[in-house]
Amino acid sequence: MYRTEMKRKDKDTVMATTWEPEEALFRLSVANLAKTAPVSPKEERRLILEMAAGKKAAKRLEENPPEDDEERAKLETAVERGLKAREQLIVSNGRLVISIASRYTGHGLTLAEVSQEGVLGLIRAIDKFDPDRGVRLSTYASYWIRQSVSRAVAVQTRTIRLPVHKVDRLGTVRKV
Repeated sequence: MYRTEMKRKDKDTVMATTWEPEEALFRLSVANLAKTAPVSPKEERRLILEMAAGKKAAKRLEENPPEDDEERAKLETAVERGLKAREQLIVSNGRLVISIASRYTGHGLTLAEVSQEGVLGLIRAIDKFDPDRGVRLSTYASYWIRQSVSRAVAVQTRTIRLPVHKVDRLGTVRKV
């Protein structure tokens, strides 16, 4: 969070607010996320296909590296483009992570911690996403983000660690 300090300067009391380093970095990253616009469905599909081509090229380089330097350079370029496409998908869906993660604050974790777990869920969703199913990545990823965040809250906030399925069961019993 933030810390308010009282400083004495020339017999006048000055109140200064300083941010904790982790919270300050998080606020900067959230400000940067607000500037990045989500990608269109067409662009999203292109990025996902580019990422898949990069994975295929990486697999080929690992299993059966070509003898020809030109062929190897093409495959390495495809891998690099795939990684950049993956990174762009992660950044462009960052606002989705923040919006979902903000619902889970106040459960013992800070927004920064919950958002980190949400980003892990987003990465998993991007890696598992199949564009041929006819849904947007954001729709598919929201499930993985929620699952990752709720699991982190269940595991990290309890004094006595319980398995996640037991925590879920306790929640349903409390609702009844």
